[in-house]
Amino acid sequence: DRLAAEFSEELNNLGVRVSNLESRIDNVKWEGKLQYEYTRTKVDGVDAQTEHDLKFRLEPTATVNDHWKVKARLDAATNFKIDNHDDDHDDKITLKRAYAEGTYGPTVVRLGKQPLFTEQGVLFDDDASGASVTLGTGKAVSATLFAGRYNLKHSAWGDEVKEAIANGYTGGTAVSMQLLNLNWDPSEKFHVGADYMRLTN
Repeated sequence: DRLAAEFSEELNNLGVRVSNLESRIDNVKWEGKLQYEYTRTKVDGVDAQTEHDLKFRLEPTATVNDHWKVKARLDAATNFKIDNHDDDHDDKITLKRAYAEGTYGPTVVRLGKQPLFTEQGVLFDDDASGASVTLGTGKAVSATLFAGRYNLKHSAWGDEVKEAIANGYTGGTAVSMQLLNLNWDPSEKFHVGADYMRLTN
């Protein structure tokens, strides 16, 4: 009791510091998944080809304050068919996303390498680096504006880009990208959306 009384101020300060530390322990949330994929392709007159792919995804989210969070996604993949490794199936670890996200009521701001999904994913469904602002989140009318950069080498057109490079194309694979997405959701059963996307090199 005498020690507690003598060091009461120090103990109180320590208690405050421990409380502050405890309040920050849950600031980082980890999510992820492990996925095994078996694929067998058979073409007439050709031996069947099999793939054994293991994919691991890790997604940390760090809370900075009441408005801002920092998010990332790390993807790792390996092919169990060791005797058939090539450039397309070697082990890979990729930082797919890394961005800050600020939420102010119905307005969401994102800065960094972030996910982009156009209407039904028709024009674009991938990650791109830049800045976006979404207005009207959760409202009947909403809009998203994005401006940034995108690398065609890692896109759905990647094979065509690689072929063009092999044939002497020297214009680079990075493009400037601008996107406008408009949505109207008057009810749960009715939705209208429109996108405009511009890629320039």
